[in-house]
Amino acid sequence: MRGANEHVRHVRLPADRRTPATARAIVRSILTEAGLHEILNEALLLTTELSTNAVVHAGTELDIEVMVDPDGLTVTVTDFAAGPIEQVFTRSKPKTTDFSDISERGRGLLLVDHFASRWGTTHLPTGKGVWFRLDRPSARGNQGTRAERSEPPNPPPKPPVAPLPSAHALSELLQLAPEPYADDPLTEFAGKLLTRVAEMVGAAGGAVRLDRGDGTGPQVLARYGRHPRPNDKLLRVPLSVNHPYSAELELDVAPSDYAAPLAELVAERLSLHIENDRLRRMDLRRQAWLTFLAEASELLAQSLDVALTLALIPQLVVPRLGQWCAVHTADEWGRLELAAVTHSDETMLPELHALLKESGPESVLARLREASDAGSQVPIGAPLEGLAVPLVARGQRLGTLTGGRPQRHRHDPAGTRGRGGGGGGGRGGSDKPRPTH
Repeated sequence: MRGANEHVRHVRLPADRRTPATARAIVRSILTEAGLHEILNEALLLTTELSTNAVVHAGTELDIEVMVDPDGLTVTVTDFAAGPIEQVFTRSKPKTTDFSDISERGRGLLLVDHFASRWGTTHLPTGKGVWFRLDRPSARGNQGTRAERSEPPNPPPKPPVAPLPSAHALSELLQLAPEPYADDPLTEFAGKLLTRVAEMVGAAGGAVRLDRGDGTGPQVLARYGRHPRPNDKLLRVPLSVNHPYSAELELDVAPSDYAAPLAELVAERLSLHIENDRLRRMDLRRQAWLTFLAEASELLAQSLDVALTLALIPQLVVPRLGQWCAVHTADEWGRLELAAVTHSDETMLPELHALLKESGPESVLARLREASDAGSQVPIGAPLEGLAVPLVARGQRLGTLTGGRPQRHRHDPAGTRGRGGGGGGGRGGSDKPRPTH
């Protein structure tokens, strides 16, 4: 506190998805302490916007300074991403509700220009800062006459502009969060967020599509309203997610000055939570692989018999790595012979045996010979849709390991690496067959 009528908070926060909520709590606390409830919604909205942008785009720690005096509030958000020194740029609150000039400059300026009394940016050697000022209604005073705004005495009528959603509605939109104990928190959160933004912009329909890169293609994560008609012009916003994920927000909405900025805001929020989903799933897969490799190593280490080891391999592969698996051994002339085979559906075993016995230039057996001779992975085409890898022990090629998933799936890199590291551990491990890539 810098005096009886001035309140100040200065905190440093991490670049974390929880930072916007923490920043909001700080602003709410200091406004409650100062009794400035009338500007709470606008303050929470703009604080969320600036802190979220800093977390997403700067990726550094944030300094947040909140100052309250009897006339209003000033919030400054500073990141530590390096940038050139530039002159401070400030703007006063716009004197019109026509957003056509600022909508082109993006969602952030639309919200800040509309709700802040004044705002500005600074670029310093250590990073960049953005601040905004909110005056309490009683301190805003006269916004000026037409003459002061250099407007003609009888300005031409402007076409009606749909009103921007209120600060309270936007603040609620930004504070939506997944239910931590929901069965499918990401899907439920995407549905709530899509419904809220669609209602705010008057969309007839909308969808959130997510492709997790597992071969199933884009899936509808959430849908609102009607399906788009053939000639509808849709607003599409790609989500910022990392490979192999890709995602998109789609809205069937009439053109307006704020539809695209609000869609980008929602897309940014969705991106953060979808990226969290990707990281969570990756961690679960890694934990599962560690368990699998430990179990496989223990099982293979119990046998010194190569033939028994070969018979065990398909049991390890199915269904963890694929729906079916076959092991072929090679004799001294390189001829392949089926040693073991299994399928998750036992009724499919006769058909699988028949396909593996077929000969000819396009047969599965021809692809297996190619994998054995080349010493590298070879894809297996329809109808089996699999992957063949050579089996090697002490530099000697012993045969091939072949496995496949249903046609709608791809082999992911983790699965291929799992096959490559599954052999050669424990007692006598150096004599056991080991898949190679």
